[in-house]
Amino acid sequence: MTIQERLISLRRGSGLSIRELSKLLNIPHSNYARVEHKQPPCFSLLSKLSIFYGLTLSGLLKDVKPTI
Repeated sequence: MTIQERLISLRRGSGLSIRELSKLLNIPHSNYARVEHKQPPCFSLLSKLSIFYGLTLSGLLKDVKPTI
């Protein structure tokens, strides 16, 4: 699973759209949409997402295959 697939799965599992999640995280929806589609997330976004989903960073990245 890629990080993008993991983030999409978590968001959809929470029943949120990209716009809704972006608003809750207080970031522009276009920035988050890029992360789900092609751009690797920065550490600060991963940190916000782990807090939002109640996960540790390692829990958030569980089963994510590294890309080179």
